[in-house]
Amino acid sequence: QNVSASKVIAFYLPQFHPIKENNEWWGEGFTEWTNVASATPLYDGHQQPKIPKDLGFYDLRLKEVQERQAAMAKMYGISGFCYYHYWFEKGRKLLSDPIESMLKNKNINIDFCICWANEPWTRAWDGLQRDVLIDQKYGNKSEWRQHFDYLLTFFKDGRYIRVDNKPMLLIYRIGHIPEINKMLNYWRELALENGLNGLHIVGAYSNSFNDDNDFYSYDIDAIYEFAPNCCQVENYQKGGVSHIDYSRIWEEVITLPKIYKTQYLGGFVSWDNTPRRGKNGLVIENSSPKLFQKYLKYQIDRSAKRGGIVFLNAWNEWAEGCYLEPDQKNGSKWLEAVSRARSIEENPSEELLKLNKGWLFEKIRELHSDVILGIRLLKREGLRSFTRRTYYYILGIKIPK
Repeated sequence: QNVSASKVIAFYLPQFHPIKENNEWWGEGFTEWTNVASATPLYDGHQQPKIPKDLGFYDLRLKEVQERQAAMAKMYGISGFCYYHYWFEKGRKLLSDPIESMLKNKNINIDFCICWANEPWTRAWDGLQRDVLIDQKYGNKSEWRQHFDYLLTFFKDGRYIRVDNKPMLLIYRIGHIPEINKMLNYWRELALENGLNGLHIVGAYSNSFNDDNDFYSYDIDAIYEFAPNCCQVENYQKGGVSHIDYSRIWEEVITLPKIYKTQYLGGFVSWDNTPRRGKNGLVIENSSPKLFQKYLKYQIDRSAKRGGIVFLNAWNEWAEGCYLEPDQKNGSKWLEAVSRARSIEENPSEELLKLNKGWLFEKIRELHSDVILGIRLLKREGLRSFTRRTYYYILGIKIPK
């Protein structure tokens, strides 16, 4: 199978093993599965709980789990995992065992990078965001050195993802770090001293926090679109829970303006974080593997001119309903959608353009979400562009440059 050269990198949550802190805060044995398995439907038709299939309720302390995850991801076209990394003041780490185990285990045969999830550790798992358990502070130069030395062990691994031969490090909240430029420049100096070509630093494009997002004021190399959090769409109530339509939010994702010199595209699988937040959660409804495939393919095709990477949320965010791993309802259909989206052969023949107008307009009536997208493009780009771009998009044909 011929596949796109662009990378699809999936975010990876390590909270699937018990740790001392979680035992103290939420009870003995707490993991991500605690909220997932105890979720209940909040209204008629609400599909909860989400039950894993092939990998089961796994424990990341078992090396075989990560080996199976890596093999499964590669088989369906995931280029690598981006592990969330939790580092606090004075070298305090949380949930570090999985990535440290991965580093030692060369049988986990998949490329990877790191995203420093640099925000306060709160009771957000329960929806109580104001209850801070560990504050996020950044310390001084000696602590920056300590943090870099820890990251260096990963940067030097042959599986670590590089851009221009520089290890790529994502930082979730660039604007939350008071002396961000001093710290990054110091890290780049240390990288050169340790035989690296530098660092490729990537900040998050997200609306989840109120940081200063003037990215040109930071010494970073790129930003990544953290979908769906990078977009704001008006929600509606259903069963006392906020909802957004899947195609509506995806239309925002694929039409995000480019606001930085290098802006990696993003995507997401699905969303329902009520296992964590109950009725304060958000459900993105009307998702399907078929729609996901369509939108992901659009991003993959565009990514060739946008840095060649699509960051996908997520491999295993089960308590947010945002995961590729097989479940009891869909099996491996989300993963199969990734594989098809990456396949060059999935581009329909140009002969489709010769179809008669009657069929084409019938197709438009069937695909309501695409009509909405067409109207948006009509407003933005004018009638001539609407006719060419939108009809190509509806048929799944790569838009000519």
